[in-house]
Amino acid sequence: MATRLDPWQPRALGSVVTAEGVGFAVFAGHATSVTLATVDAHGREVRRAMNPSPSGVWSGFLRGAEDGLRYGYFVDGPRDRAQGHAHDATVRLVDPRARAFEGSFVEQPHLRGHAHNERRPWSVVVDEARLGRRSPPRPQVPWRDTVVYEAHVRGMTMRHPRIPEALRGTYGGLAHPEMIAHFHALGVTTVELLPVFEWATEEHLVTKGLTNYWGYAPVGFFSASRHLAANPAHANEEFVAMVDALHDAGLEVVLDVVFNHTGEGGEDAHGHGMAWHFRGLDRRSYYRTDRANRARLVDFSGCGNTLDLDHPQVAAMVLDCLRHWVETMGVDGFRFDLGATLARNQGTFDGPSRLLEAIRTDSSLRDTKLIMEPWDLGPGGYRVGQFGTPFREWNDKFRDTVRAFWVGDGAVLGDFATRLAGSADLFTRERGGATASINYVTAHDGFTLADLTAYDRKHNEQNGEENRDGWDSNRSWNGGEEGPTRRKAIAAERLRRMKSLLGTLLLAAGTPMVSHGDERLRTQRGNNNAYCQDNALAWIDWRDHACEGELTRWVSSLVDLRMQHACFRHEHELRTHGPERGDVVWYRADGSRMGPSDWRSGDPRLAWVLVEPASDDVGFLLVANGRRTRSKFVVPEAPHGSRAWRVVLDASGRHAPGERLAVGAGLQLASGTLLVATESRT
Repeated sequence: MATRLDPWQPRALGSVVTAEGVGFAVFAGHATSVTLATVDAHGREVRRAMNPSPSGVWSGFLRGAEDGLRYGYFVDGPRDRAQGHAHDATVRLVDPRARAFEGSFVEQPHLRGHAHNERRPWSVVVDEARLGRRSPPRPQVPWRDTVVYEAHVRGMTMRHPRIPEALRGTYGGLAHPEMIAHFHALGVTTVELLPVFEWATEEHLVTKGLTNYWGYAPVGFFSASRHLAANPAHANEEFVAMVDALHDAGLEVVLDVVFNHTGEGGEDAHGHGMAWHFRGLDRRSYYRTDRANRARLVDFSGCGNTLDLDHPQVAAMVLDCLRHWVETMGVDGFRFDLGATLARNQGTFDGPSRLLEAIRTDSSLRDTKLIMEPWDLGPGGYRVGQFGTPFREWNDKFRDTVRAFWVGDGAVLGDFATRLAGSADLFTRERGGATASINYVTAHDGFTLADLTAYDRKHNEQNGEENRDGWDSNRSWNGGEEGPTRRKAIAAERLRRMKSLLGTLLLAAGTPMVSHGDERLRTQRGNNNAYCQDNALAWIDWRDHACEGELTRWVSSLVDLRMQHACFRHEHELRTHGPERGDVVWYRADGSRMGPSDWRSGDPRLAWVLVEPASDDVGFLLVANGRRTRSKFVVPEAPHGSRAWRVVLDASGRHAPGERLAVGAGLQLASGTLLVATESRT
C-alpha cells in the first residue's frame, strides 16, 4: 500500500512550493482514491496516497520536494459509463493546473491505456518566484483608441530573416526589436495572441502526419506552451519576458483562451477517449453530459466535448486560470473562444451566466480587456450583441457585409452603412456602444486578405479531408483568375480592393482588428482552415515582394488618420442630424443625399461625410466604389460651406494626396476603390 502524504490545507489547487516542500491538491469529486506519483533523484517512480475531503478535493504535502519535481496522479473510482464515469486507476494523469509539463501531448491510441505510462507526459512543479517579473506599467489603452492585431506567436517570425534563428517562432521572437518596430510602424496598440496554453495534437492529425498549429486543443490551462519557447523548460519565463518587453513598448497583450472544450476530444462508439486529466479525474464533473444519458458527452464546440462550466469547481478553475495569467504572467485581457458556452446557465443562454458575472466583478479581471467570440454550436448559440458591458464581441456581421460590398455579390447599402456607423442594431449604448463591436474582415479562421481577393473557392486539400473542411461561403472574388496571377490589371484590382477593405475596417466606428500578415499580402494559397499547417503555408513571408511595403504604409496611414481624428473613434453609433452638426451624412453617387428608398439598393456605391467633433469642426469625405467597373461620382457638399475637398488617401493611387476636388464636380473612381478627403478652406 502506498505511503500516505502529510496533511495539507490547500490555499489553491495544483502544486504550491513552500520552504519545507510542496503541497498538492486536485479535484476528483467521484474518486475513491487518488495517488500522487513522483520521480525521485534516481529516476524511480514513487507513489503516495492523497488525503480525501468532503468537497472532493484530494490533497497532501510532500516534505523536501522542490521546484522541477515531476509528478502525476492515479485516480480510482467508478467506471460506470452509464452514470458518466470513466476512472482507470492504471493510467497516469497530469495535473490540469500544472505550470509546466515534460513529455508530449500527441494523441495516439496506445497512450490511452496503462501499458505505455512511461510515454505519457508528466506534470512539473514550478516555483513561480523564479519568473523574476519586472512588471513594467500596463499600457491600459482606452477602447476608443484600441487597434487590435491578431497574431500567432510561431507564425509571426518563423520566416523573418532579421530575427535570430534561435528565436524564430518563439515568445522571444515576437518581442524582438524588429517585431516591435513593425507593430509601431503599423500603429496597432494591442496584440491578440492565438492560444498559448499547453495544447495537444489530436489523433486524426497524427495519422495524417499533421500537427495542431493554432492551439485550440488546451490541456494545460496554467502553463505557457512549450511549442512556442526557445527553451521548452523555460516557457513561462520566456512568456513573461515577452509580455514585459511588449509593455515596455506600449503594447497590450490579449490572449485567445479556450474554456469551451479541452484537448481530450470526444469518444468513439465504444465510449473510449483520450484521458490526459479531466476524463480520468472526474469525467462527470468536468464535462457536460446528457442528463438523460450520462454516457453521452454534450458537444457545443464541435471538438467532441464541452466543459461543464455550471460546476463550481470547473468555474473556479476558469477564474483561477484567468487571474493567474493577469497577476502572474502579466497579460492585459482575453478573447474567449466560442464565448457563448461561457454564457450558458444549465446549457441555456438566458442572460448573464454566473461565470460571466464572476468575471465581470472580479477585482483582478474587471479592468482587463474582455472579448467574446459570441457564438457556439449549441442550441441558440448565435448571440452577437447580447453579452453587454464590459464584454466586447467579434462582429461577423461587419465581416460579412463589408466583404459583400467590396469582393462579394454586393451588400444592401443600408446594411453596409449600419456597419460603418457602429452596428447600432447590435451594440446599443446600453450594450457598450460602437466600441463593443470588434470589427474585422479577416481573422485566423478563413481566407487571408490576399486570398479573399485571389480565390473564389477554398483549397484545403493539404488538410487531408478532401476539401470538406472550412467555410464554403467566403464572400470572395478572384478578379477573374483563380490564385496567383501575372496579369497586371488583375493584380491592381486585387490591391485596390485589399486597400479598400482595410480602409473600411480602420475608419469605421467600432474597434478594428487586423489579422497578422494581411499588411504583407500573406497567402495560404486558398486554404481557409490552416489550423493544422505548421509550415510555410501559414507563416508570414517576410521577404520583400512587390506591393508589400505599399500595403504596410497604407495600414500605417489609416491608423494615423484614425488616431488623429475623433470622428473615426466614436464610442457610440454615428447619427445623422444634418451636415453642420451631425456625426455622418450619406450621399448617393449623384451627390444628393440618401433617401429612405435608397438604402434597399444593392448597388455598391456610397459616399459619406463625417464631422470632426472638435472646435475647428473639420469634415471628412469618404467615397466607396465597390462595383467591378469604373464609376462616376458627383462630389457632395462640404459640411461647413467649403467649396472643395482635398484628397488624403486613395486606394487606386490615381488621385494624389492634396488634389483638389471641387464640390459639384465629377469624380471618376476605379473599381474597388475607397477614397478619403478632407475639407479644403481654400
